[in-house]
Amino acid sequence: MAIPSRRTVSAYDVALREIRGLILTGEYPPGAQITQEAVADRLGLSVIPVREALKSLQGEGQVVFAPRRGFFVSEYSRDDLLEICAIRAVLEAMAVHQGVDRMNVEVIAEMRSAASQMHEADETDDVMGFLEADRRFHFALLRPGSGPQLLRVLTSLWDRSDHYRAKFLSDPVSRRGNHDEHDEIMHAVEGRDAERLTGLLDAHRLGALQGLHQPLE
Repeated sequence: MAIPSRRTVSAYDVALREIRGLILTGEYPPGAQITQEAVADRLGLSVIPVREALKSLQGEGQVVFAPRRGFFVSEYSRDDLLEICAIRAVLEAMAVHQGVDRMNVEVIAEMRSAASQMHEADETDDVMGFLEADRRFHFALLRPGSGPQLLRVLTSLWDRSDHYRAKFLSDPVSRRGNHDEHDEIMHAVEGRDAERLTGLLDAHRLGALQGLHQPLE
């Protein structure tokens, strides 16, 4: 039996990862113009994969395109974030209630592994690594109760809130609070307590909203 080969990392993949990182770490702040040629030169790539990556990031809500002007990093919007969080609250509660009986030892092990990865990233002030592990933690929790359509919508909502999450979690104090909240969430998963779990996720989101209130204002 032939062994499937690993997917080759394309120029598009490189451009997407690097530009996303530049946005989420604040090197390209909200409102900044992203010049395709300058990014291509910086990454040692042609303009084509950079343009395709920017179009993908536009679909995620990370950048906006202005005709005859080019691509710009999306500005923060408190109303936008509130709407995203309100929709997430409903859909994530649905996923929790549908999946609580399937949150087995493998799910808990994945969450613990992600939490450990978050601690490692925190120690080295690796915000991108922290963000990736944080998403891994939450989707390990949400995936058991999510069909393909729900998972697709949740992924899109998380994509659209990534730059807000990066802003909040760039603060070491916020990251430390995140660890404690994740520990409580894992205890609720171990107890198969859907109501407590939903309440903890709501509080988790609210804490981030409160932490972002002043920066967004």
